[in-house]
Amino acid sequence: MRRLSPTLWKRGKAVNSEAYIGDLLQNIENGTVKLDSVKDEDLPADLRKLSLEARKQEVEKRLAERRTLRAEIVALSKQRDEFIAAERKKQGGSKQSGFDSAVGAALKEQISRKKAP
Repeated sequence: MRRLSPTLWKRGKAVNSEAYIGDLLQNIENGTVKLDSVKDEDLPADLRKLSLEARKQEVEKRLAERRTLRAEIVALSKQRDEFIAAERKKQGGSKQSGFDSAVGAALKEQISRKKAP
């Protein structure tokens, strides 16, 4: 059984750091594996039945789909960030009551108690 991949926080977003480990398409895209060198028995069933040229076309098609999806994810993430920033700006000087604010206030209080002699 494969263990679950750890999730990291980068720039306030959850990122699965091992999402594509062992992924054929990712390895081909990164240049760590060449499709010509992959044994037939190591290929997914749908690629095994294709000729080498048809495999290359199918892999390129799938990689193009991934690139499109990645671009959409980046664009949506940017829109989300802009929306959140605009909403926070709208709230202006009003005290935020969200979880992040509560945790931040609690941490500041704890730090100030530790600094005090």
